[in-house]
Amino acid sequence: MPYSFALLSPSTNSQEQATPDLVLCVGSVTQAMIARARPEYAERVLAFGSVRRASDRARQAPHPARRTVLVLPEGNLPESQVLFQFAMRLAQSAPDHHVIFRCHPLFPFERVRPYLDQNPDRFANIHLSTEPIDADFARASVVLYRGSSSVLYAVLRGLKPLYLHDPRYPDIDPLFEIDTWREGVASVEEAAEALRAYAVLPETNAQAVWQPVADYVDAYTIPITEQSIDALLDALGLTGRRIAQPAADRESVCTS
Repeated sequence: MPYSFALLSPSTNSQEQATPDLVLCVGSVTQAMIARARPEYAERVLAFGSVRRASDRARQAPHPARRTVLVLPEGNLPESQVLFQFAMRLAQSAPDHHVIFRCHPLFPFERVRPYLDQNPDRFANIHLSTEPIDADFARASVVLYRGSSSVLYAVLRGLKPLYLHDPRYPDIDPLFEIDTWREGVASVEEAAEALRAYAVLPETNAQAVWQPVADYVDAYTIPITEQSIDALLDALGLTGRRIAQPAADRESVCTS
């Protein structure tokens, strides 16, 4: 994020030291952000990858006609409340669309429900997901989000991002560098209109706009490979070194 000052403008002259010896990035995009901000630390910044990005997870092209919105909040109450409240009003305004509520694994829906004005069970077109996230990606056409980094993986699966602006909170969009494909909405009317327009967009048109954004995300989050591990060991000066172990311990090796 532009305001990630701990890495973009680290403190070097105080007790709050924030200049690590090595920074592992999830991909080349964040690596470049940090390297541009602090060129003198460029050699300390490594594009390592993310365990969330499976190497065999292929891209999937957009399918606007699915008319299904996946709601993806972060794992906290304020964002879950904001997004689910908004999504219920959107479900009323766009009855020809299905809406999938998906909570963060660490913040289940039971913790959110008491703070919602309405019960989503009242809406025939709202579904509370208990499926793996890939299953939700496979049946959705649009993702409604704010700060969740899961939007990166949703883009790779062809979902169109709708970012919800809320004047009560700062913008925390992981796709803040993108000015196409993603749309920002601040009202139910704007969101409903965006859904209607996108649902009738030909797939070839959608794919043409989606492709460069998918390329961006492909560079933003990369799989961890053997080359990633080799680069890390090299950066740490451990290339070619082996750690001797007592014979009794050789069958119970733990790595982290």
